[in-house]
Amino acid sequence: MQMRKFILDERSKKKLEETATVVLALFYIVCPIEMLIKIITTHDFSSALGEVIILLSITATFPTVHRLDKNYSPTLPRKNNGEQLSSEKTRRSKLKTMLVYAKESIITAIGFRTVWVVMDYFLKKQSIICYLSFFINQLINIIIIFIVFFTIDAILKERKIKKFNKCNEKLDK
Repeated sequence: MQMRKFILDERSKKKLEETATVVLALFYIVCPIEMLIKIITTHDFSSALGEVIILLSITATFPTVHRLDKNYSPTLPRKNNGEQLSSEKTRRSKLKTMLVYAKESIITAIGFRTVWVVMDYFLKKQSIICYLSFFINQLINIIIIFIVFFTIDAILKERKIKKFNKCNEKLDK
């Protein structure tokens, strides 16, 4: 039996990509909701371990497959709102990108800590006490989470910008 090649035109390929994107987005919405429901009903974080493994493996698969593509060319990292970051090497543009990393990291840290406090309230039935020590503890946690997210974000995105600039320099030659 002879193997046939599956050939797509641009419109079919675009439609297939849009469909895959919608399915992936739906998965990223439904999977965390299912994990929360499992955790709330069983009062055990290990009940959602399967979903966490699937979520992480799918998240790691996309960049890996993208890199293995023969036509791979690095792209500029984007802000959370979808705008591309600047690839300029000036001091001002570096400062702007660092401020973007800081802004996104502080938003992530506050959101992460808020979800954590709410989960503690519902799962462990801990009351939220508005004492100074509670706020100081939350502030310290937010700062630690901010530092971790900022460091990871800055390292990964700066590496991506360097790869982008290096690829463009090769093309200019």
